[in-house]
Order: sequence, then C-alpha cells, then structure tokens
Amino acid sequence: LRASIGEFDDVLDFRIGVERQVAVLAAARRTDDDLTALRAAVDELAAATSLSAYRAADAAFHRALSNAARNDLLADAVFRARAALFFPVDLLDYEPTVAQTAREHETIVRAIERGDGASAARAVSTHLEHTRSKLHSMLDTDTDTDTNTTSTGIAGRPGKGRT
Repeated sequence: LRASIGEFDDVLDFRIGVERQVAVLAAARRTDDDLTALRAAVDELAAATSLSAYRAADAAFHRALSNAARNDLLADAVFRARAALFFPVDLLDYEPTVAQTAREHETIVRAIERGDGASAARAVSTHLEHTRSKLHSMLDTDTDTDTNTTSTGIAGRPGKGRT
C-alpha cells in the first residue's frame, strides 16, 4: 500500500472538490429528515467500538450528506471515491479516530443546519485533510532505498508537489 499513497492523495483531492460542493448543496437543500439522518450517523459513529462499526457509521454519514445535496451524480462520485480509498486501507490494522471524526462530522452538520454552505465546505475540507494526514501516518512515506521509491513513497512517480 505504501506505493499507493499518490493514488490515495489523488482520491482525496477529488473527494475534497466533490464533497465541498455536496456540503454547499446540502446546506441549501437539506430537509429535517436529512438532518435527522446526519445526526443519527454522527451518534452511531461516536458509539462505534470496532473498525467495521466505525466504517459503517462513517459511510452512513457521507451517504446522508450526499442525499441531502439532492444530486445523484455527486452522490455516486462520493460513493466511488470512498470505495477507492477505503477498500485497500481497511485491509490495514489501525485504530479509527472515533472522537475526532465524530466532532468533525458534528461541525459539518451544524453548518448544514444553519444553511451555511461556505462553513460546511470548509468543515468538509478540514475533515478530509485530517483523513489525508491519518492515511499518511499509517503509510510510512519515507524514502525506501530498497524499492527506489521517492519521498512520497511512490515507486518511479514524481512527488507531484507533495511533501
């Protein structure tokens, strides 16, 4: 997986672009039922005691967020990008950051509840950048002289401006 950090960064860049727009639309289009689904997903995540429960609650949150945007193409893009990112990552043994993720999701929900799309978009960016940091910490990105990888951990691939 170390060799995939560049691809993961590409997926996260894509997710940030797409999910920022999802958050803006959700803030403008959400219903009370959408808020109920978002809050239920936050509560479910906060109570998660296993990686599978955490991942299910996280997926429920992002699905509810996408549903609130009322755009099937964006919802599909979020689903596909999340699958591309987490299918390989979930093969790793790691402790999810339940409390931090629940706080970040709650911040997104509060902005959507207020109808504040700009704040919701910023909160989504912060959340996904924390996901990026967590991923980088899980996948050692130091130079590996045995496999000719760059400082980004990508074999034979330029760093694309990443540090």
